[in-house]
Amino acid sequence: LRELRMQFLNHLRETAAPIVLNGPDVGGLPHALNISFPGCMADALMMNLDLAGVACSTGSACSSGSLLPSPVLTAMGKAGDVLNSAMRFSLSPYLGPEEIADAARRISLAVTRMRAENED
Repeated sequence: LRELRMQFLNHLRETAAPIVLNGPDVGGLPHALNISFPGCMADALMMNLDLAGVACSTGSACSSGSLLPSPVLTAMGKAGDVLNSAMRFSLSPYLGPEEIADAARRISLAVTRMRAENED
């Protein structure tokens, strides 16, 4: 899972920059990432990703269903665009490198499209 996590994160850093990893690069949970996509509102991005076949959340598992900004990220001092564009992704040991690359590609396409629309 740690290898898949790094593959996922590196792909997003290369193709969806700028992104902000809300947590440590090394260590942390191997199966979960919280990533902000400045320039995208989390609720709109979540809907776009759902349509693209990518499951994700805008909050922590314990606040599932809430549309409020994450209290954990707020306590970490995150604010503005980083706080309002945060998404949680969970990885499974049943996923392989191909599925991780495909999910990252779908996310990058959605993020790029949304940022372009927001510039207009």
